[in-house]
Amino acid sequence: TAVGQTCSDPDISVGATNDWKCSCVSPSTGTATAMVATCELDECIANGATCTAVGQTCSDPDISPLSTGDWRCSCVSPSIGTATASIATCLLDECSIGNNMKVCTSLGQICIDDDKSNQDTWECECVAPPALMATRGLMLPANCVYPGECETDPAAKTKCTDLGFICDDPDPMTSGDWLCMCAPPATGTSVLMANPTPPDCKLDECVVVCSTCAQSVVSPSNICTAAGQTCSDPDISPMTTGDWKCSCVSPSIGTATAAVATCVLDECVTNGATCTAVGQPCSDPDISVGATNNWKCSCVSPSTGTATAM
Repeated sequence: TAVGQTCSDPDISVGATNDWKCSCVSPSTGTATAMVATCELDECIANGATCTAVGQTCSDPDISPLSTGDWRCSCVSPSIGTATASIATCLLDECSIGNNMKVCTSLGQICIDDDKSNQDTWECECVAPPALMATRGLMLPANCVYPGECETDPAAKTKCTDLGFICDDPDPMTSGDWLCMCAPPATGTSVLMANPTPPDCKLDECVVVCSTCAQSVVSPSNICTAAGQTCSDPDISPMTTGDWKCSCVSPSIGTATAAVATCVLDECVTNGATCTAVGQPCSDPDISVGATNNWKCSCVSPSTGTATAM
């Protein structure tokens, strides 16, 4: 009683000694045999119902009888929040819920919950680089439109489009990957923006299909080869167009620019030696390709005489 406890002797028979007990006074708890008890005061015993009634837990960080009014209500995970000697205000970051977060992160977006005091308020948000258009999605993926570096990087204009090339950004979300490409129908190796030299573009109008080429939409096949002639492009710079040539196949001769050539066949080119070997000139009165074996050897004046193909 000197320390405010009660004393009891559970067995008062003469033979039972030293079994008396000191017990703490309620609401404190604690008992000791033949000595003063160490008392504990867990305030959740008396106040815990305040917490559990709203689905929270109760804890008493210091159960010394001298420490009172320090019991706490705590929110249950995944909600967070604690209050001393009262009901806690619970906050729930819905992005901490795995399935919610995956809706965003599976598309490279981030999950944001700006209103943790209410439910069903989490949103997906676009991430860097800055989106041309970005609309958060309420419990849904965000609507992100990335313009890419061809639109946002000034170097894309000075290194590409201003020089007549095409800028291509294969992944608008990745920095430093845009390319300078040859403008069709020109061909050439694409060059990364980090390369100080532009792409080496070529336009062989005998090979590709274009409005100025030997083969176009109007002419589905190469007009030179279709006529049994060869096609050549003397200048394959993309800046030079319409200079391709059709050429006749030997022994015919003839060339035309951007058109089928008119071929001629002077048979004296191949047969003239027969005449000149005997001091006679050779002549071909009809050099059209279809006229053959009409070349002639002629005697030199004052002699007279002519023979065809001999």
